[in-house]
Amino acid sequence: MKYSLLGTSINYLVEKNILEIPDYIKIDVDGIEHLILEGGNKFLIDKKIKGCLIEINENFKEQYEKVLNFMEKNNFKILYKRHNENMFLGEKEFNKTFNYIFTK
Repeated sequence: MKYSLLGTSINYLVEKNILEIPDYIKIDVDGIEHLILEGGNKFLIDKKIKGCLIEINENFKEQYEKVLNFMEKNNFKILYKRHNENMFLGEKEFNKTFNYIFTK
């Protein structure tokens, strides 16, 4: 099986005027949320962004710590986190996966 993927960053999309800075962002990419945030480091501080939903697996310490540090550095606060009890039923490595809602 072979397929091609487009890879880019938030910084590139905004710098090239492909997208405007959004009001809200949702990031759910199974393990690389912290890398996605790093690719938007030039614009996530912008006051236009009111909120962000990010799925975080607290068992993945690097991801967890980097996301929380990045969001704090960019003036986001945790509004709440929600766990979907049925999301990963019986899978221990995902039992601490939450949707975090951040707001400015």
